[in-house]
Amino acid sequence: MKTKRILGGVALVAALVLSSCGGGGSMGSKSALFGDIPDIYEKRQTDFAEQFMKIKDSEDADKFAELFKNYEASLQEAEKEAQLLADKMVGKSVAYVVGDSLPYQVVSDILVEKVYLPEVGLSLSGNKQTRLRVKFDVVVTGEVDRGLYLYYWLMDNDTPMDYGRTSAGKCTLGDTVRVDMVISAPDVPASYQEKCNALKFITKVAYDEAKKGIDERQKQWNEEMKKKLGLTEE
Repeated sequence: MKTKRILGGVALVAALVLSSCGGGGSMGSKSALFGDIPDIYEKRQTDFAEQFMKIKDSEDADKFAELFKNYEASLQEAEKEAQLLADKMVGKSVAYVVGDSLPYQVVSDILVEKVYLPEVGLSLSGNKQTRLRVKFDVVVTGEVDRGLYLYYWLMDNDTPMDYGRTSAGKCTLGDTVRVDMVISAPDVPASYQEKCNALKFITKVAYDEAKKGIDERQKQWNEEMKKKLGLTEE
């Protein structure tokens, strides 16, 4: 992270004003953070799973070979389709809100610099999902003795869908820090991924307290999808 001192403290004063008003944010143009990309891949995965369940007891190796061949081809088609959407997402701003009691304020738009497409395999979960590389500026408005860490939730309006964190490196009061981080879509069914429409920056305490509940909800969503496809034993 590149850090520079703000001469005259102008940016710091502006950030403190935002902080005194209960946090800042840019929520004017909320839309799905990951677009329709998750659904493009999930359709191929669920089709593969359904076809596999039909032949899973077969002893015909050719059937499995054909299924895997078709699946590989369908993923290549998905990549082409998703890349067109990803290219349009670059340069767009991410909606966000900054919670109370944080030692920093976001002082620029959060802009998408690059979109990384999912890296999927044979499983519906445990894959690398859509990821956004974003960059933005923050001004340090409080003490950060051990460096600045940013904790956040991926939000569906007022509901946390996932969580993440990043380090902004060593800095001191009044510094402006350029944050470069990657936001990953949650490893859950596409319908839930596509509900993520904003970031909310939070305290470490809030981050730690919410993790267990978020993990449990995500596990439930994944189990529901597997049951729907007949991939779990009754």
